[in-house]
Formats: sequence, structure tokens, C-alpha cells
Amino acid sequence: MDQNQFNTDEAVRKSGSHLTLAERGMIQALHKEGMSLRGIAKSVGCAHTTIYYELKRGTPPRKSNRGRIPGYTAKRGQEAYAANRKRSKRPCKIDRDDCEPFIQWMCERIRKDRWSIDGCVGAARLMKSFPGRTIPCTKTLYNMLWANKLPLSLFDLPHALGRKKHRKWNRKNKRMLGRSIEERPAIAAAGTEIGHWEVDTVVGRRQGREAVIFTAVEKVLREFIAIRIPGRTSAGVEVAMT
Repeated sequence: MDQNQFNTDEAVRKSGSHLTLAERGMIQALHKEGMSLRGIAKSVGCAHTTIYYELKRGTPPRKSNRGRIPGYTAKRGQEAYAANRKRSKRPCKIDRDDCEPFIQWMCERIRKDRWSIDGCVGAARLMKSFPGRTIPCTKTLYNMLWANKLPLSLFDLPHALGRKKHRKWNRKNKRMLGRSIEERPAIAAAGTEIGHWEVDTVVGRRQGREAVIFTAVEKVLREFIAIRIPGRTSAGVEVAMT
């Protein structure tokens, strides 16, 4: 409703973000057309070195001098990205081999002596029964318990249910883009009174040359107005409104 703030600027690719499957498909199509690295980078919105390494990862090695030269495919690039991301994640502490003795000792204490996880961690650190780096913190152990990554169940730890708290809150938008269209008067939503206009923008294929059209439709008389504007921005819409 507030045309000064309701219309947002055109989305720009965030610097440093990883390539998506759609962007890899765009790289594949542009590379197949013979476009240079810098040309592809300008179209995608990233550095040309990113395109170079992406083409290198997504192109299979050539096995012999015969046959066609293997080319880049978005599917292979996505698979290489997923494999690299899987190896880049830090492994969980309890999955290490040096933590296995403490995990076995903790499970035995909980089942036989009815200890709690907090008590096991505190006793192990107090008595120095295990090296300090092999004893996970209490929060990590409870998280692993809820994720079913420990050889324990909730029947072994009945008090664990008291630690699981579900907090409910309504997430607030970080960017205020003006008043919501739901706040418009009921008479405007009904579409029975003359003088209420509904505006929108029509964007082309976004190849750098297509224009943006500002449209306005009167809800009762169905009168239509179309104006060409330089871009889908608040400044462009203000020019059309003026």
C-alpha cells in the first residue's frame, strides 16, 4: 500500500554464497554457447575464478584420445559439490574412537546405577577417569540422545524429558517493506467501489535488455494502464506513479 517502500529492489546474488543447481544449469548453457569465463561470471553474478573451478569440477577427465571431448554438466557439478560439502563438515565428537570408552562407561553407569548424564560427565571430570578431550559436554550428549546417536533410550533416562523444551515464538521480519496489503479497507478488497487500483510489475527474461512494465488496473471499470519503467525498483515505480 505504501508505494514508497512496498516495492523492493531487484534481487541481487549475495556475494560469497554457493552456487545452486539452477545457476549450474545456467553455466552449462552459457558454456555450451561458447561464452567466456568473465561473460558467464557476469551473467551469473559471481567471480570468474568461481566459474573456472566449477567447470573444472564438473567436467570428467578424458580417458583416451578417441571419442568426443567430455563437457561440463550441471548434474556432475552438483554431485561434486555435495561430496565436497559432506567431507567439509566437522565430525561429531562422540563418533571419534577415543570417546568410545567414556560412552561405554557412561551407558553402564546409567543402566546399573541409574546415574544421569550430568552425573556421569561430572564424575568423570572430577575423578579424571578419562582424558578431558575424550569427555563430551553434557549438552552434546543430550543432543545426541534426542538424535538417537547414543546406545540409550528415554526409558533409561526418564528425567531427560524434563530437559526438552519447546519454545514457540513468531519470527519477526528483519526488513520492513511497508504495510501489508491485508491492511487495506474492506471496501477496497470487495471491489465494488470505483477508484481503487491494483498495481503490479511485469518483468522480462532478465537477459540485460528486456524492460519492466508497470501495470495498473481499476478493479471495477477494469481500466488498464501500462507504462515502461527502467527497472523493478521503488524509484522506477515512483516515476510511473508520477
